[in-house]
Amino acid sequence: MHGIWIVVAWLLAASPALAGEWKSKGELSFDSRWFPENEPAALDPTTDDYGIGMVGRAEAFYRHEDWRAKARAFGRVDAIDEQRSVVVVEEAWIDLSRKNIRLRVGADIVNWTATEAFHPADIINARNFDSDFEYLEKLGEPMAVVSANLGGGKLTAYGMPFYTEPILASPRSRLNFAPGLPIRPGRLQMNTRGELTTKDFGGQGALHYIRTFGSADIAIYAVHHLDRLQPLYVTAGTTNPVGALLFQTVSQAGLTYQHAIGMLLAKLEFGYRYFHRPASGVTPFVPLDDRDHAQIAAGLEYTHTHPNSVDSTFMLEGQVYAGQQNQLQRRSLGLFQRDILLGYRVAFNDVKDKAIVALGIFDLENAGELMASIGYSQRLSDVWGLSATARVMHAPDPDPLLPPTGLETLRHADQLRLSITRYF
Repeated sequence: MHGIWIVVAWLLAASPALAGEWKSKGELSFDSRWFPENEPAALDPTTDDYGIGMVGRAEAFYRHEDWRAKARAFGRVDAIDEQRSVVVVEEAWIDLSRKNIRLRVGADIVNWTATEAFHPADIINARNFDSDFEYLEKLGEPMAVVSANLGGGKLTAYGMPFYTEPILASPRSRLNFAPGLPIRPGRLQMNTRGELTTKDFGGQGALHYIRTFGSADIAIYAVHHLDRLQPLYVTAGTTNPVGALLFQTVSQAGLTYQHAIGMLLAKLEFGYRYFHRPASGVTPFVPLDDRDHAQIAAGLEYTHTHPNSVDSTFMLEGQVYAGQQNQLQRRSLGLFQRDILLGYRVAFNDVKDKAIVALGIFDLENAGELMASIGYSQRLSDVWGLSATARVMHAPDPDPLLPPTGLETLRHADQLRLSITRYF
């Protein structure tokens, strides 16, 4: 992985001597957030109720005949919570295209999703869990990719030798998986053979085939990798138990579907996950034989164009986990187990590029659980922009004898966020 970054950096440094097309852009943002709800005594008293920092992103792109190269990274410096400060490489790859075949090597971001809020198929990249809740920041995944046109569609094979570690919310963040509970540094990983390992490398791969039929796009896929989106919080030790996140190896297969029917867009995502079991002689921290499940998300979008060129889009989506899990087991798999989304987006399509997005996610199985947000963005000038978001997370207090699950883990994470950006 480091070798690819060095090669791309060399290409960028050597730009005056290389023929071809070069492009670059960047942005620098003042970013602030505030959690207005008073901190309950049950949470860690050191939890921060606000954050102030700077976020920067830079991108460079090179193209010459059949060759392309791209480097993009972002960094954040938080003045309140130093553990939020990160530098992340999103893309750093070299690409060669010849006739119907393309080869790409380096760190990249993969986007297979079709839906707005629920993403059963969008599982390749690790995430920064201390970022924008609706659109978590993705981390570049080191990979070698081969794509070929086949049967009227495109077949892509991925080799991913490196276990990219997600960025967890710090213990001082309201978005922490287990607020107030200790988490040891590092991670616990269970490989394909069911063995616990701390290695950074392992066998991971994926296949993806997509084809267009009229106004419909249909894709099928298969993935075998270390899952970073559904970890388990486990404890080890008896005198002074210390928590850790356990990541299991997963094999997943599924499909995505999008179909434009006039102004209506129908969407579907499906994935079935098989979690590889512990090897003989490996004692699991918790029962791991009940996590296999199917995740299904479906939705509709309807866009109406008004006479003044304003576009308004109505969104309806739902998601379910299906399998052998009971309600408690389903809730341990994620935030939204049997939920429905109602959304409304307005794009004013004016010189200031103003837009409003309102979302509400309601749990159909657990009355009282909901997440609602409203966001506004616009250009202040050619080089300045503003965005603001207000978010409410609500859930009943959990059973005191059980660990919080679902939205119970974020029930004190109501948030106001403001960002002012300078574009270069």
